[in-house]
Amino acid sequence: SFIQLSHDHIAENAAQGHVPYLDALASLRGCSIDSKLLFRQVLHENFNELFENHELNGEALSHRLEIVLNREPVLFDKCLLPAQSAYS
Repeated sequence: SFIQLSHDHIAENAAQGHVPYLDALASLRGCSIDSKLLFRQVLHENFNELFENHELNGEALSHRLEIVLNREPVLFDKCLLPAQSAYS
């Protein structure tokens, strides 16, 4: 999966607030274009919860990402849940 293969790049982008892998992840989630900046900010602000001292696998990160995004009403409405096969 994209998350499994790109875990380190996603973590690096989230830590620094950089774009490429975070935008790709947002696109896979079905986030609208106007919500990608907020998506990147939320991942950056929740870096510790998402990446620090956790299992380094895509499934675990996907689960933690769901928890974080479910707390953000704007993203919850603008980022559709992905098809399991495309995301995991």
